[in-house]
Amino acid sequence: MEGSDQGSRPTSAGGPAKPDEILVDTDLDLLDIANKTDGYMPGDLHLLVSRASTEAVILAASTPSPTTSPITLTATSFASALANFTPASLRTITLHHSTQTFSSIGGLHATRATLLETLQYPTTYAPLFLSCPLRLRSGLLLYGYPGCGKTLLASAVAGECGLNFISVKGPEILNKYIGASEKSVRDLFDRAQAARPAVLFFDEFDSIAPRRGHDSTGVTDRVVNMLLTMMDGAEGLAGVYVLAATSRPDLIDPALLRPGRLDKSLMCDMPGVRDRVDILRAVSGKLEVEAGVLGGGGRGTLGEVAERTEGFSGADLQAVMYNAHLEAIHDVLGRGGEGGEAGTGKRGGGKSGGGKGEQDFTYFRLGEVGGTVDGGGEKPSLATVAAERAQIATQLSALRLARDRRKQDRQPPHRTSSSSRRPSSSAGQTNGTHDGE
Repeated sequence: MEGSDQGSRPTSAGGPAKPDEILVDTDLDLLDIANKTDGYMPGDLHLLVSRASTEAVILAASTPSPTTSPITLTATSFASALANFTPASLRTITLHHSTQTFSSIGGLHATRATLLETLQYPTTYAPLFLSCPLRLRSGLLLYGYPGCGKTLLASAVAGECGLNFISVKGPEILNKYIGASEKSVRDLFDRAQAARPAVLFFDEFDSIAPRRGHDSTGVTDRVVNMLLTMMDGAEGLAGVYVLAATSRPDLIDPALLRPGRLDKSLMCDMPGVRDRVDILRAVSGKLEVEAGVLGGGGRGTLGEVAERTEGFSGADLQAVMYNAHLEAIHDVLGRGGEGGEAGTGKRGGGKSGGGKGEQDFTYFRLGEVGGTVDGGGEKPSLATVAAERAQIATQLSALRLARDRRKQDRQPPHRTSSSSRRPSSSAGQTNGTHDGE
């Protein structure tokens, strides 16, 4: 049984399961509620109105000065009823929930605009798109270098476009048994159709849809054939969008890349200088950063970092910010006399006192030359540290060699005869008797 369409939902939501003493607010936009209830069946709408009525009763009862006016269903009542409400068609489906949005991603502006046009506009401006007699675009391929934000961009679609999101890793649907992989593909599209409007995202798409004729087992060939069948549109998959990501688009079967299946391929390229600044700002958005670092393009700013990171991907820039964050943590922990025991940076669990046996942990950081430790002693030079490490490595090698020799000495000699492998029973009894005496 399919869910009700958008045109019939306002009528369904307005009438059933509403007591006579509960009125409907004249400013209530039922069309807006219909847009939020895609995939809901009539029974779900009955239950939703019942929950909204209950929320209205609870709100009226909690009012400090109750009145005799009738209870009214408002947009607030429906918003409370929709919270944590799962329709029947989605109760057996695991959806991907993401807190990422496009605002938390730097760069890729053209790619984001195309994603919005394909995934969000048909839902936001449904009457306009329904009047179009042509088949709308329903498949997109994200490709580019590793670490350029393909998977992150797809994850942000779930939080930005308000669509149900089903994420699939490529190797998850492959199975060695005949027919099992095809059934997995068919089940995925059935789940997406039940949750529509939904986005079905395939990560590492080249692993499940390579060129046909190159697999000796024929598993991926059958998977490609099933994907071609399901993506043709003959199955009535209106409201289901297919999004795929890959770093090797040359390995994908060409039949999947024609219009009508994966209609458009979007390049996630290496970021330029402006894109790198956007990425650094997006990554540092949740960190405490000095005001001078964020502004301008002078020395010690994000602009300088972007200039010096030519050829870095988005993942590389995130790693740079992560390492900078660790350096800041090291600096805080390495300060002496600031922040009490928790900020001394000393080994030994923050013991009190300034004994010479306590060393600043920054002793182990590369490039730390000169200065004094909290215990009062001088920090050794890099040459001294290297000599100590070489001496320790030599000692470890000697200990490892001695351990191997002891193992060889403990091994019994190789015996060939069965009599030599087993002592005689008389000898065992004699020895036992002798031991007992």
